[in-house]
Amino acid sequence: MELMIRQHDVSVDESLREHIERRINAALDRFEPRISRVTVRLRDLNGPRGGLDKECRIAVKLIPSGELFIEQRDDNLHAAVATAADRAAEVVRRAVSRRKRGIGAG
Repeated sequence: MELMIRQHDVSVDESLREHIERRINAALDRFEPRISRVTVRLRDLNGPRGGLDKECRIAVKLIPSGELFIEQRDDNLHAAVATAADRAAEVVRRAVSRRKRGIGAG
């Protein structure tokens, strides 16, 4: 499973990078054979004004096809990543379950 981290108007220091890797691996590790790539995009939507403006978008590319998208906003990037990773695990679990039952395959 390839993990890509993209940023826009935010800086990703080593601490945040490690946090992202830990949370994504913990959330999606059991689905690794069914995932080819995970892209995490981080943005600060309104700069120094504050508020719930830190955005984490996760795109999960499934094998053999399909892509799932999760978006989470918070006032803290670490929290946005943690919640988005947990939501990604649930979304992937549902998609894998549907495919096993033959619902929405393709």
